[in-house]
Amino acid sequence: MLRRVSVEKASITQISDEYGVSRPTFYQARTDFEQGGI
Repeated sequence: MLRRVSVEKASITQISDEYGVSRPTFYQARTDFEQGGI
């Protein structure tokens, strides 16, 4: 999900719909990943 936005340049709205998560959930996941990695 995060890779599709950063590498493939997919829109956050599109990815949120595809993965069934809200946009705030996407942003939280991205923040968590940036701070702590995998």
